[in-house]
Amino acid sequence: PSSWGVDYAECPTNPPWEGVIKCIAESGYSGTELGPVGYYDPAGLGEKLESLKLQLVAGNIFEKLHEPAEVKAILEKVHMSCKTLQKHGAKFFVIVPHVADEKIATAGRSADAPRLSDAVWAQFMDAIKQVAEITKTYGIHCTLHPHAGCWIEYEDEIERAMKDLPAELVSMCLDTGHAAYAGLDAVETYKKYAARIPYMHFKDANGPVLKKLQAEKLGFWDGIKSGIFCPLGHGVVNFPALLQAMKEKGFSGWCCVEQDADNSIEDVQARLMVPFECCKLNIKYLRSLGVTSASSH
Repeated sequence: PSSWGVDYAECPTNPPWEGVIKCIAESGYSGTELGPVGYYDPAGLGEKLESLKLQLVAGNIFEKLHEPAEVKAILEKVHMSCKTLQKHGAKFFVIVPHVADEKIATAGRSADAPRLSDAVWAQFMDAIKQVAEITKTYGIHCTLHPHAGCWIEYEDEIERAMKDLPAELVSMCLDTGHAAYAGLDAVETYKKYAARIPYMHFKDANGPVLKKLQAEKLGFWDGIKSGIFCPLGHGVVNFPALLQAMKEKGFSGWCCVEQDADNSIEDVQARLMVPFECCKLNIKYLRSLGVTSASSH
């Protein structure tokens, strides 16, 4: 659903969930992520998955785990998500740390970006562990997703998190587009952490847009509105090399194809159909590289 700009279930500009899941299936994908709790209707989801021949692959949270006052409510959402995931056989949960004002302004510019204090970082790591302990009770594999504009974005933050979080409890969901936004080589990042990457997000980043954002010191939401995330194969991520590296490392899991979008446009039909066209382009590109099955979100 994030390819349709669905970051928050209650956002009034979200396209109807029935339309989104139908577009995912008609684009040629084999699976879907759940999206934010409350977007896909749990009561009708099973019937939709069956009729559209889709597998529910993963759930996620995009929440402020770095803020102690938010953690209790977030953990309740994790339980709600995991109940639906377990019911439909999904095996992965993705922690996407929420963007923070201080980091939104410096997205893609590591040298300009602040870092969390040791005390807040420790609390943040503890909150992530609490989420992972919950998903474990449902038999669901917890992964951490570094994300532009949040407190786990750059190479040093990723390294610190992977060191501080137990490998048996928290793995990584590598998002290739967010890695590129952060100035990382997605292929080399995959190779470095391959043993802890059971699940991935395939996304591309527009090189000229990224350079413009960095040069003009624009923020993360400016990037989204400027089209920082482009169709696969049109950006800086070397997908042929990535797929070769995944083959060499024996990767055999799911990859979710995403293209984060802004759905606050006035044209209601375009909110649904523009991402639909992008999804079809992305699956066509992957099939040209020999990929036979993928999920969308």
